[in-house]
Amino acid sequence: MSRYIVRTYKVPVPRELYPLCSELNRLAGRIYNKTMSLVKKVKSKKGFWLSPGAAQKYILRWSSTIDIHTHSKQAIVQQYFQALNSYFTAVKTNPQLRPPHKKKRFMPFIWKDTAIKLSPEGVLKLSMGSSQKPILIQTTLPAGTTIRQVRLVYEAEKYYLHLAKHQITDILHKITSNFLGICAQRKIATIMIGDVTNIRERVEGNDNFNQKVHQWCFRKMVDMITYKAQLLGIQVCPVCGSKNHAVGRNYECKSCGFSYHRDGVGAINIWQRYLGKKFQVVAGLAPVRGVRFKPHLCGHGVSNAPWKAA
Repeated sequence: MSRYIVRTYKVPVPRELYPLCSELNRLAGRIYNKTMSLVKKVKSKKGFWLSPGAAQKYILRWSSTIDIHTHSKQAIVQQYFQALNSYFTAVKTNPQLRPPHKKKRFMPFIWKDTAIKLSPEGVLKLSMGSSQKPILIQTTLPAGTTIRQVRLVYEAEKYYLHLAKHQITDILHKITSNFLGICAQRKIATIMIGDVTNIRERVEGNDNFNQKVHQWCFRKMVDMITYKAQLLGIQVCPVCGSKNHAVGRNYECKSCGFSYHRDGVGAINIWQRYLGKKFQVVAGLAPVRGVRFKPHLCGHGVSNAPWKAA
């Protein structure tokens, strides 16, 4: 009996193919969902499970306008039936289980060996059907490597890192909002924040303690407190002291009729708190003009889209 070794290689996808990768995985999810819907509908109306062959014939006719390789469509249908077979096996010991039912917005797109070619120069050629140009990816795979299947995957590690960052940001928002709510209740007009500049270089501790210090989101928390405190100041009219919610970028007091740009109102209130007294606001102040800072436009050419052909 002959033996062979199966290896999985992860090949980075060029940046210019990222939009195509997302679209292909979206199409794969669409075909998977249609297969699942078809099988469930036949089961509920006719009382039997549709066979893989019959499902493939229907899906190929239904997806005739989707311009991808036919064998890729078949591979996606087979993915559903693999999950369904796993359900048939597991339901014998746990009758409470349900067959595959969750819709997928995205799924790894699959190429079978009939749509894969590897040139002697290491260029991976993935067929997209007869009417589209193939996808070309430069690899370091040795010549003569037999490739049985290629999947278009999104690395889970970077996804969960992205998810954790959002969770941390959510926690910081809740902490700072609660803190400023307490300040507003107690009528605290001045917030003092300690200076922790170079604290990472000054503290000494074990690895666990140093890791906590380096992961401390101090500056991010200070920035949140700063802009949220300014928003609290924006709600107070600098003329009569009544509270009003700004609509859009403009602030208008319903009590005295004072109207001005919301950022200008916040600046006036901060200045009045600093002086400890109110001053007469001149009517017809100059309009505020500027460009809003958009940090997501400052990526410096770095992208976190971790597409891989595996």
